[in-house]
Amino acid sequence: AEAKITEAIRKLESGSFKTAEKRAAEAEQIYRDAELRAIKVNYLNETWELLAKSKKLKVKNYAPKTLAQSHQLITEAEKELNENRYDTDVARSLAHQAKYEARHALYIAQRLKRMRAEKGSLEDLMIESEEPLKKSAGMFDIEAEFDTGYDKVTDQIAAAIADNQKKLTKLSQELAY
Repeated sequence: AEAKITEAIRKLESGSFKTAEKRAAEAEQIYRDAELRAIKVNYLNETWELLAKSKKLKVKNYAPKTLAQSHQLITEAEKELNENRYDTDVARSLAHQAKYEARHALYIAQRLKRMRAEKGSLEDLMIESEEPLKKSAGMFDIEAEFDTGYDKVTDQIAAAIADNQKKLTKLSQELAY
């Protein structure tokens, strides 16, 4: 780009206005392309690195849906940047989601690989996945029972949180008066 600018200046000084204008336009395009690449690197590079790592670790064999979601989101983010490089809110959000899904896919793959290495079963994985809900339920004195799935416990926890929020709002209002 700098060489094109220098050439444009020389052509301008020698009176070749059309050639100078052409070289200046070429330089401008090179600068714009560089700017767009820099913006993409800023928003997408970490996710591209995670996706490259995922490929190397064969994450697709363990978490294909999550990985595909990350690929779709980064593609949308890149498209958004191509279409509007200066309004980056949507692209930033998509890039953030893509990065999360890539990390999520890596976690799933790591967990499933570890489970396989430890000769764990799907039942072991299900029981392990119940622990965070049990812990949360315990904080509200709810006995977590999973004989019908997660929905009942999740609904009980959500109801307890909503109840506590109402109580907190009421107490805050009382303190304000």
